[in-house]
This record gives sequence, structure tokens and C-alpha cells, in this order.
Amino acid sequence: MSAVSDPWSGLRTLLESSLAREADSAAPLVDELISLVLRRHQFLDPGALRARLEAHCARSWPLLRAARSHGVAELARALDVQLPGFVTLLDEMLAGVPQVVCAEYGPELQLGVLGLALEELREPVLDVGAGRDARLVRALRAAGKDAHALDRDADPALGVRADWLEFDFGTARWGSIVSHLAFSLHFLHQHLRSEHEAGRYAHTYMRMLRALTPGGLLAYAPGLPFIEGHLDPSRHALTRRRLPPDLSEAFQRLDDALAAEVGYAARIVRL
Repeated sequence: MSAVSDPWSGLRTLLESSLAREADSAAPLVDELISLVLRRHQFLDPGALRARLEAHCARSWPLLRAARSHGVAELARALDVQLPGFVTLLDEMLAGVPQVVCAEYGPELQLGVLGLALEELREPVLDVGAGRDARLVRALRAAGKDAHALDRDADPALGVRADWLEFDFGTARWGSIVSHLAFSLHFLHQHLRSEHEAGRYAHTYMRMLRALTPGGLLAYAPGLPFIEGHLDPSRHALTRRRLPPDLSEAFQRLDDALAAEVGYAARIVRL
């Protein structure tokens, strides 16, 4: 068995489990590999990752499936041959870029940063960018709240596995939409990097506002001063809550780049 160093130590197991499902297509494997890379650098382009991984799997997947049909020993040999190619490709995807990992935070910390109390959250609640474990959603459900996760890696039992740029938020559907260091953080990244992608985020932001029920709440951190300034005060009430000092300092470089402060949690109520 080939030894694989971190961060890809579980890659062989992932390939084995994908083959065990006997899928005709490598699409599920590609999805899992994309998630694996994005957990190391959350701002990479999923579309670009998918194109490279699909091209690689188009060559490797048929060979692995054929080996599996000839027994365990043959599959082991095929994995020894194919695994280094997967590792090299994944390493190339992260080469030259600082890792910006997807962290998962406890529900108390998330609510604290957003400045929210359980009783303030109108139902149903949607957590945008909830994370694979959807810890806040689990805690809200344990407290009796009707809460749902939206994330690329969401457990279907807890919500929807989807891209927030493509998800149908609906109209007047959600009592509360929350997003802790997720949607707005990516919006800020694209605002500084890509006019096209920033436009897609702005469109999604407005769809989220339309998805609130009257009196509903949209809460997120960090802040988005460049779009909040365009909100109609007769339709939306905005309040800002400064983040704890350690988090505020972490956003100082973004403050400088934008010439505006983003180290706060925003709360927008639909009037």
C-alpha cells in the first residue's frame, strides 16, 4: 500500500469507498474531491476544480473499476499505481496559494459573533454556509427550532446540499437567514477579485432579502458596507455590531483594501 502524506492521508480510503458504491460514473467521487480541496482553500473556483478532476477521473476511473472486477489483490495494485496521480493533481491545485481552510465553529460562538439570542430567531431558520457538521443547525433543532442547513457539504437530513449562488431561496419563505464567516466573507473576496462573480453575489444577496418574511432577519458577519449603503431604509432596518477585537483585527487588511470597515456583524430586518 502506498503511503500518502497529509493532507491527503484519507485519499485511498475515499477511492475505495467510491468504488464500493459501484457507480457507473465518477461524478460522486469528483464531488467529494472538490469538497476535500475546498476545505483546504475555500476561495478556489469549484468550476475550475471540477474540470481538472473530471479530466483526470475520465482516465483513472475505468482502470480502477476494471481492476475491482478482478478481485481485491488486483484493485490494491491498481490503487498503488493510480493514487500518486491523484495526490499530484491535488497538490498542484493548492500549489502557490496560501491555505484558507474552512473552519467549523460552535453554535454559542456563532450566535455570539452575530449578536443573536435564540428567542430572536424567527422560524424557519436557514443557515447559509452551515458547514459539513452544521453545528448551529443541530443546536437550533435541539432547542426546538425549525432550522435548515445550506452548504455544498450539507447532510441531506439537516438541509440542502447546494451552491448558495444557485439555490432558490424563495419569496417570503424564511423567518431568519444567518451566515457566520461564510457568505459575506466570500462576497468580500469576490468584490476585491472578480467583478463578474461579485455581481452574482450581489444578486444572491438581494434574493436572500426577498426571501425573508415580513419582520424576518438576515444576519451575517463580516459586514458588507458597499452594498448595505444601497438598502432602502423604508424597507430594511440595518444595525451593526462590532466584532470582538481579535476578529476585528483579522479583517484589518480587508478594511485597508476596501477603505471601509468590515469587522462587524450586520443585522437586517425586513420591515
